[in-house]
Amino acid sequence: MISQKAKSITVAILLFTVMVVVMNSLSSQSSQSLRLTSDALQTNQTCYGVIFDAGSSSTKLGVYSWPCRNDVSIPQINPVTILSDKISPGLSTFANNLTAIEGYLSGLLLKVKSVVPTELQSTTPIMLGATAGMRLIPIEQQTAILAQTYQFFNNSGFYFQGDKWNRVITGQEEGTFLWIATNYLKGTIKNNTDLYGTNNQTFATIDLGGASTQISFKPAPPEQTDEYDFNVTLPENNDYTLYSISYLGYGNDQARNNVVQLSTNKTSNITFTGCYNNGYETQLNGTTIQGNSNAEECVRNIQEFLNSTNCNYSYQSCSINSTYQAIIPESTQIIAVSGVNAAMTSFNMSSPFSPYQLLEKAQNFCSLDFQTVSELEPTNPYISTKCFLGLYASTLLIDGYKVGNRFIESPSKIKGAEPTWSLGFLFNEVSNMNCDLSDEACKGLQSIFKAFKL
Repeated sequence: MISQKAKSITVAILLFTVMVVVMNSLSSQSSQSLRLTSDALQTNQTCYGVIFDAGSSSTKLGVYSWPCRNDVSIPQINPVTILSDKISPGLSTFANNLTAIEGYLSGLLLKVKSVVPTELQSTTPIMLGATAGMRLIPIEQQTAILAQTYQFFNNSGFYFQGDKWNRVITGQEEGTFLWIATNYLKGTIKNNTDLYGTNNQTFATIDLGGASTQISFKPAPPEQTDEYDFNVTLPENNDYTLYSISYLGYGNDQARNNVVQLSTNKTSNITFTGCYNNGYETQLNGTTIQGNSNAEECVRNIQEFLNSTNCNYSYQSCSINSTYQAIIPESTQIIAVSGVNAAMTSFNMSSPFSPYQLLEKAQNFCSLDFQTVSELEPTNPYISTKCFLGLYASTLLIDGYKVGNRFIESPSKIKGAEPTWSLGFLFNEVSNMNCDLSDEACKGLQSIFKAFKL
């Protein structure tokens, strides 16, 4: 008779033997699954990533590179693209012309193939993120367009993770990805072994696009805002809880069309607005819009549009559309990009600047008639909307985001690269990538790799 103790030892030995066989099998599979790093390391020390930014008016392409890694760690992505390009119009305009999408994107893909070595294309991530332009169209149209881009990228010959890398990102994600990119470029995202040390100081980011605007920052603890909280988890002890929110319809172009219609100075078929220089005329929804150089009136209409005073919170916490906003810590520097940078540059200002200084310059410019400003800047294609841009960007910062008289940084580039949400999207995906997740076996291997260092 075999004793109970002997039986237990026998079972343990059998289990150990099975485990060794399984581990050897998994280790063998891992040599195929870790293609994104090991293959590249054997043939080329440089890895690549491709991101398509499908915006409201264009699709921008960025191809980035970084030294290949062999683990989950912060990638040292070169922020300067090895290839950048864009095509117009925006992807959302193809809702009624789906078959044209392949041709629309093909030219950009050919350029990508010209810079990414052929032997690395099958392990080079390719992804598309669509923003406010796509959010504004019905979900059925979004789905139809994404079905076309899915097929295009799936047949591209590059490494593609399906819907995860082919989607309409939320406004909150857009703001968060810009925050990631900006803080990566500024050097505040790194190996934070001391989570409460100086490495923990980060920048707040504000983005003013054509259709939406976003703000993201790390609020002072222990403030939490529940539905506006966004958790960012990156390798090497980089964990953050952000306040991040997006306002669709409050981007510069969308706002302009809505604000000018708030003017009470109108006749049956003409609306007079202070948001345009006197003498300028345009059409909007069948109505004639005429400028009258009344900056004060325009600011009042912008403030009415922002609606950032009619809530039960303190003034500092009452944001756009009377939404609660966590207070930006006094020690946090603010970086505003896109439309804010365009306004600052247009009025010949340098970074950092005060929103009140921008407001004053815009008011002075708006007081001039359209003929005068056209003669002053004959080559400016945006001269007709410069008045509104200056007034809106400054009022958005002061009244919408409660920046007040704090000085704002607005760099067009950081370390030679434009801070964009698309860089943050790519950085976030690559940071958390360890193996080829298109291999089903790999999905169950990640925890084993970490535990046994396979």
